[in-house]
Amino acid sequence: MSNSLKNKSSESKIVRGNIARSPIVEFLRLLPNKLLTKFGYKVSTLINRISVEDYISLYGKKAVDERRFYNIGSGTFRHIAWTNIDHKTDWYKDNVVDIDVDLLANKPIPLENSSAYAIYTAHTIEHITDKSAENMFSEVYRILKKKGYFRVVVPDIDLTYRAYKESDKYYFYWRNEPGWKGVSIPQLFLAFFASQTSMSPMNKNINTKKITDAELARIFKEKAYEDALNYCCSFCKVAIQKIRAGDHMNWWNEKKLISKLKRAGFKSVYKSGYGQSFCPILTDTNYFDNTKPRISLHIEARK
Repeated sequence: MSNSLKNKSSESKIVRGNIARSPIVEFLRLLPNKLLTKFGYKVSTLINRISVEDYISLYGKKAVDERRFYNIGSGTFRHIAWTNIDHKTDWYKDNVVDIDVDLLANKPIPLENSSAYAIYTAHTIEHITDKSAENMFSEVYRILKKKGYFRVVVPDIDLTYRAYKESDKYYFYWRNEPGWKGVSIPQLFLAFFASQTSMSPMNKNINTKKITDAELARIFKEKAYEDALNYCCSFCKVAIQKIRAGDHMNWWNEKKLISKLKRAGFKSVYKSGYGQSFCPILTDTNYFDNTKPRISLHIEARK
C-alpha cells in the first residue's frame, strides 16, 4: 500500500473537515436557530472547529493532499487530511483502515522516516502489551518530523483504582449497559485493565484465569500498586487478545506513559487535558479527545 494516500473522488464532497450537507440536512441543521431566534435565543457551539483551510495554512497543501497526519487505532474515524492506521479484525468489522498494522506483531509501521506532521492515538494502547506499546512509540518517534506532535489518550488507571477502592459505582457509568448489569465493582475494575481475568458474564467462555473479588483485594493488599496491576495483566494471553481485540490487557497512568515516551526518544513530554493540545489541529474535539473523556488521561509529546 502506498504511504502517500491521495484523496479519492468520493472525498471531493468533503469540505472544511466535514461531509458536505444536502439542502435538506442543512435546513434541518439550521431549523432550531431559526425557531429560537424568534424568541431572542440562539444555539451556538463551543467546539473549536479546524477547517481544511486551517490545515493548509499551517502545513501547506501538499501535506493535506498526501494526508501526512496519522491516527493509530483509528476505528471509524474519518477526516480528509488524516490517514487511518488500524488492523481489520472480526471484532472491529466497521473500522476504516488505510494502512493495516497489527500492533501486537511488533513490526515497523510502513511509513518513511520524518514523514508525519502529527500522530494521534486514543484508547488503543490499553489493548496491547508493554512491548508492543514500546515498539509503537519508537516507530512514532521515527516517523514524526522534527517538532511534530504525538498525542496519546488512554484510560486512566489511577482514576479507576480510586473508584474501586472507594466503591464508587457511579464512576463505572457503563455498569447498567448490556453485559455489565449486576457485575461487581471489583470485576468492573478488573475488566478495565485485565479483561480476560474478569468474572463478568461476557468472559464465561474464555479459558483464562479468573480473579475473584476476594483474591483481587488480597493481591492489592500484599503487592505494591504497580506490581499488583502487572500481576493481573500477566494472565492476559495475546492469542486471545487477537481474537477479542476489544478487551483491555494493559494499564496506564501519567508516570508510566511519560516514562515510556521519554525512553522512545521524546524529550518534551507533558500532561495535557481534554481539548488542550498545544498542536492547533488537535484541539478540534469534533474529531479528537471525544472517546470516554471522563475516564481518560491525555499525554502529549513533541519530537
